Amino acid sequence: MNRAVKIAKNDACILLQGESGTGKDYMARAIHRESGRRSRPFIAINCASLPGELISSELFGYGPGAFTGASRNGNIGKIEAANGGTLFLDEIGDMPLDLQAILLRILEDKQVTRIGCTKSVTVDVRFIAATHKNLKELVKSGKFREDLYYRLSVFPLHLPPLRERRADLEQIIKGIMVTLSQKDGRPPIRLTPNAIKTLQNYPWNGNLRELRNVIERMVQLHESDVIDIEHLGDYMDLSREDGKLDEKGLLLSALERTSGNRAKAARELGISRAALYRKLERYGL
Repeated sequence: MNRAVKIAKNDACILLQGESGTGKDYMARAIHRESGRRSRPFIAINCASLPGELISSELFGYGPGAFTGASRNGNIGKIEAANGGTLFLDEIGDMPLDLQAILLRILEDKQVTRIGCTKSVTVDVRFIAATHKNLKELVKSGKFREDLYYRLSVFPLHLPPLRERRADLEQIIKGIMVTLSQKDGRPPIRLTPNAIKTLQNYPWNGNLRELRNVIERMVQLHESDVIDIEHLGDYMDLSREDGKLDEKGLLLSALERTSGNRAKAARELGISRAALYRKLERYGL
């Protein structure tokens, strides 16, 4: 986060990398808000959601009658629309190779030419790209241009998956809970310490997106103001093989939160220190 705040002040390209659901879109918008371009447009396009022939017209725009079905007045592209602001290219790893070459030229020349036109338009755009794919591997396999990779990754940022942010999880949960509760017009639901511990040990393969869905179900469906561990199964699948919460995981989580202090870990778990030592010995911890 500190690095993101620093590079927001710069106009160079940023490459956001991380698993699906780690918040790359949120990060891109946050960087835009921290930048000197905050009062200008933030335009996003998902390179994986459109066929190749549509991505080009969406990005670059087109002139009158440029192709069958084209508007007779032409259409401005996303790059021109983002002039003075930020263009967010989500799932950049899915962009076709021919369009990668055109994008590289725009990044270097700061000019865009609409499809079917000969006149170029100068643009001032900050590019932020994102992908859940390994672009270096795509470069090796010839599916992504090496020169474009280095042009986009002036400032690379890796967004860690939620399972690597267990220490942050309680704060994240409370933040999402407050936001969604305010939107729904109800007081935030309080999660008991045992419920929080359970959520901290869940794998969250869908990352922040999955967590937000679970909390939204809680806000919409839970009638009381407190959620304990026995309520969680109503809002998430705790029976999944990868989601089973074992005793060893709870022990490790408690030790991590207390920086290895076994006395504090025992108090957190609600057991005696002797019981904790027996459990640690049982699991070879």
